[in-house]
Amino acid sequence: MKKKLHYAWIVLVGCCGLTSTMGIILNTGGQWFASVTGELGFSTTELGLYLTVCSLGLGLAAPFVGRLLPKANIRVLLTACALASVAALGAMAFYDAPWQWWVSGAVIGLAGGFVFLVPAPIILGNWFAKKTGFVVGIAMACTGIAAAIMNPIVATLIASLGWRTTYLVTAAIAAIIVLPCTLFLIRFKPEDKGLLPYGAEAFTAEGVQSSGAPSSASEGVSAKRAYHSLAFWLLFFAFVAFSMLGGFSQLLPLYMSNVGLTAIVGLIATMVMIGQFSGTLGLGAVSDRFGGLVAGMLGSGIVLGGFLLLIFFGNLAPSALGGGLFYGVALSLSSVTPALLCRDAFGNKDFASLYSTLMFAVSAVGAFGMTIITLILDTTGSFYPALWFGVALCVAAAAAVITSLKLAKRLPREA
Repeated sequence: MKKKLHYAWIVLVGCCGLTSTMGIILNTGGQWFASVTGELGFSTTELGLYLTVCSLGLGLAAPFVGRLLPKANIRVLLTACALASVAALGAMAFYDAPWQWWVSGAVIGLAGGFVFLVPAPIILGNWFAKKTGFVVGIAMACTGIAAAIMNPIVATLIASLGWRTTYLVTAAIAAIIVLPCTLFLIRFKPEDKGLLPYGAEAFTAEGVQSSGAPSSASEGVSAKRAYHSLAFWLLFFAFVAFSMLGGFSQLLPLYMSNVGLTAIVGLIATMVMIGQFSGTLGLGAVSDRFGGLVAGMLGSGIVLGGFLLLIFFGNLAPSALGGGLFYGVALSLSSVTPALLCRDAFGNKDFASLYSTLMFAVSAVGAFGMTIITLILDTTGSFYPALWFGVALCVAAAAAVITSLKLAKRLPREA
């Protein structure tokens, strides 16, 4: 008898739709800058501020996502927030002043916090008792995949249809992808369809997941106890560091020009993207096999190696490209490892609440990473202090993760 496909895989498809929407709505934003500012006459800085507002909105929304998802009708909540995000993007077609983009940025950030990044790991953690890291990695990789596909499409549409019409077309594409997922595919937990999580039978028989997570679906540290622990705040610091590492991605092309490698300015961005994609899938798979701690340490070590290549051999094209490839893993550290490390440290009991609070570190606090990095660059007049700052972030984050998970093991678990 042919084995029936577990509905968990349908949920994964739905979660991929959620994360892809971020790639379409947010990660294509720069494509409009030249056309909008050229026609309306304000600066790129004024327009670009809406992306900063988006990041802050995502961070402010994050702590509430984990608290509301288990209580609300998830299809209604996700659909309403997806519609708000799509509408805010489409409304940009009718704007003439920077403040209007800022308003849309706030709506996209606050509403998108319930769609883009936080819900997928929570939902997938409910549905998968094994292969959790791998499926979270797949879902998170879809953000970059969607952005890679949509950026050239958006650029072509702007050239042929104009920037205003392209906003409407892009919003329509986002709606076509996300709304079927929120309305028809996603359910919050297997019990909503009378099912057990994928792999629950093997999970029960073995007693422990391969990642080392507790065998009970509801066992873990209570949110109240975790918030009062040093383990939680060390993990918070580590996620801030992971997020700040992402700020270097915008500066690597400039660094290539600075060291005379103008021929690979475009290629370095491609290498970073390959590193991000490989890291997103690879770290998830490593977590399933060896645990979140190993995945976090491996990712930090690879990124550290990338910085060292750029510092000591950045004037040589092969090593510079290798440094960009290794650095790209940094972008997966802030998207995949938070869910994996949070679950390893504190278990499943209040995972949604704890994870969504930790994502505040990634979305809001870490958003200032680019500002700090450029400040170091402007103050010193050299790229090297900024790159050494990246090395320090890797080492500090790794130390914080190791200490956090060690301390978390001492916290009492509750069913």
